[in-house]
Parts: sequence; structure tokens; C-alpha cells
Amino acid sequence: MIVSMLLLFTIYIFILACGSLITTSVALERTSRVSILVFRHVSPLVVVIAKLAALIVAMLGIVAGLALETTVINILNIVPLSGLLSILGLTSLSGPQQCLVLLCVISGVAIFSMLYAAVGLFVRESAQLQYAQFPVSFVLILVFSLSYTAVLNPSSMTATIAAWFPLSAPMVESGRIISGSSSIAEGVGSAAGVFFFLITTAVLIARIIVPRTAGCYRAHNLTGPLHRRAR
Repeated sequence: MIVSMLLLFTIYIFILACGSLITTSVALERTSRVSILVFRHVSPLVVVIAKLAALIVAMLGIVAGLALETTVINILNIVPLSGLLSILGLTSLSGPQQCLVLLCVISGVAIFSMLYAAVGLFVRESAQLQYAQFPVSFVLILVFSLSYTAVLNPSSMTATIAAWFPLSAPMVESGRIISGSSSIAEGVGSAAGVFFFLITTAVLIARIIVPRTAGCYRAHNLTGPLHRRAR
């Protein structure tokens, strides 16, 4: 229960911290016309997938750093990690289960990062950043509330439903795996659903949102002073 709650709050806080940075970064590219220049030469889908891959690599780097630090602490015997893991009930997790928990954490951050990035594409001026993130943040709060209820009772029907819902699955499934309420088949199925939702979101952003945001400015930019001077 304690570890499940820690994971839930870690994912939630990490998403909140990264969401604002991602929206601001995408909005700056958007308002400075950098994204327009990029989309002229590279497919929007390639750009979106590349940004997603970079985010995943960054999170894997953080996890690798924490793993290395934990290994060093264990070798030097600074903290009795074996006893701590035993108290927390983590010693019974198999290799595949540990990988699924890690996948849940990464996918949860990736999904909402994509949504925050999509919001940034609609920002036309810096003043809009104050309220542009509200729709995604509101959904995040609802998902967190559902996940919190599910984590309190990981064997309930609510937890089972939340584990198959792509937005809440990363927050709930990790706790169900740790508590032993989830099977490998459920974990793999939930991860597949989250992966499908992630790819679908990336395709929708690249095929629908990007052409309606950066695309409309591309036409405006082609009729600007620089283009007329070049002609």
C-alpha cells in the first residue's frame, strides 16, 4: 500500500512538474515560428515521435542513474536495502513484474506529456500559457482521484476498470502489480492498451493538430515580407 501510494504521487508530481515545462517549450517553438520551419522539411509525425522518444530516453536515463546510485549504496552497505525492500514487500517481484512497473511509470508520464505538448501547439502568445494547461490539468486531477480510490483497494472492481483505462492504467497497474492483485497477462494487456493510446495520440497530433496550428501559420509566413522579397 505504501509503495503503491508513493508511486502514484511520484507519477502525479512528475507529470505536473514536466507538464508546464513541456507546454512552455512547445509554445515557444510555436510562437517563434521554429516549429513552422521544422515542419516544412520534416514530417510532423516524425517530429512528434522523435520528441516522444527523446522524453522516454530521458526518463530511462533518470531510472538508470537511480539504479546505479542504489547499486553503489548497496555495495558500500550504507543503507540496508535488502531489509528495506523486505519491509516494503518488493522482494517478491519477479523480473517481468519489475519491468512492467517501470513501463507503467514511463508510459504515464509520456501520455500526459503528449497531451501537454498538444496544448502548447494552440498557444499563440505567452499570455495564454496561464490558462492553456487547464483542460489537461483538470483531466489529470480526475484521473488522479480515480487512481487514488483504486490504489486504496487494489482488488476492487474500480481498480480493475481503472487498470484498463489508458489514462489511469499507468498509475493503478503498478500498484496492483506490487500488491499481487494483477496477473502478468493483465499487466501486458494494460501496457498494450496504453501503448496503442500513446501511438494514436501521437498520430492525431501529427495529422490533425499540427496542420491546424503550425499549418495555418505556414501559409501566412509564405506571404510575409521575406517571401515577397525573395520573389
